[in-house]
Amino acid sequence: MIGCLTTIIAINPTWFDHISETYRGDNQIKKIVVEKILNKENWPGYLWIYGILRCKNRIVIGSTRELGEKLVVLAHDLQIERHARVQNSYRRLKIVFC
Repeated sequence: MIGCLTTIIAINPTWFDHISETYRGDNQIKKIVVEKILNKENWPGYLWIYGILRCKNRIVIGSTRELGEKLVVLAHDLQIERHARVQNSYRRLKIVFC
């Protein structure tokens, strides 16, 4: 599952645009990013790489629900998932995203 999501994001770089778009309306993420850029020691466990915020090696998604819902639908509908229950798809997504 993780490999499939990584492949989808790598094949479709617009996912990075969608992810970074969720940061625009999220003041907490803006604060973390600014403080992280000013001092890398701030916010341990967080990394700011290529415009994507990561927390403990998971991709941070902003507070918007739209992208999160799209990711759940995508994970649920993946051929390899064989239409797993939504809860299972969500659990697997939490491994990659936060």
